[in-house]
Amino acid sequence: MLNLKIFLFLLFSLQLSAQSDFKPLKNEADFTKRFTEASAKINTIKSDFIQEKHLSMLEEKIVSKGIFWFKKEQKVRMEYLSPTKYLIVMNDKTFRIKDASGDKKMATGGNKLFQQISQITADCIRGNVLNNKDFETEIMENSKQYKIEMKPLSKQMKTYFSSIHLMINKSDLDVASIIMNEPSGDFTKLSFQNKLLNSTLSDEVFSVK
Repeated sequence: MLNLKIFLFLLFSLQLSAQSDFKPLKNEADFTKRFTEASAKINTIKSDFIQEKHLSMLEEKIVSKGIFWFKKEQKVRMEYLSPTKYLIVMNDKTFRIKDASGDKKMATGGNKLFQQISQITADCIRGNVLNNKDFETEIMENSKQYKIEMKPLSKQMKTYFSSIHLMINKSDLDVASIIMNEPSGDFTKLSFQNKLLNSTLSDEVFSVK
C-alpha cells in the first residue's frame, strides 16, 4: 500500500481553487461528441509538465518539473527532473518506480484499485474520461475552458480521491491540466506545456524491465 500512496502523491492528488465563473454546460451531447472525436485522434503525447503540490500543513506549495510521455493505449512515462529526479512508468498492467533508493516494479493484475488507477490515468490523459463508469461526471464551462468534474462512486476510491477535475481548452479541446482532490483537502495541480501530439515514440521509452 505504501507504493500506491507514493504513486498517488507524485502523479495525482490534484485540486483547483473554487472558480465561480464556471457554469453547467447546456449542450453536453455536442461537447461529448467533439471531445471524443478529438481524443480519438491522439496516439502519442510528449510534453513538459509542472506539478504543484499543496499540503495543508505547509504554507508554500511543492513544485516539481519534468517531462511526460503517453502512447496509446495505456503507456505513460513521467520523468521528474527537478527538484529531485524520479521516474514513473506505467505500461498496461505494470508499474515501474525509480528513485534514489532503487528501481521497483509491480504488477497491477491482482489489485483492482491499481487497475482502476491505471485506467483513470490513461483516460484523463487521452481525454476519454466520459466513458469511465467508475465516476459520476458533470461538465461545466467558462469563456476559455471546459471543466469535467468526476466524483468516484466506489468507497475504496473515495478514500483516495474526493473528485478529479479535467481542464480543457475551448480553443482546441486540448487537456490543459488534470486535477484531483484528496478527502483531506490537500491538492496538487499538474499542468502540461509545450505539448507535441502524434510524434513517433519508441516503445523503449515505456520499458518496465
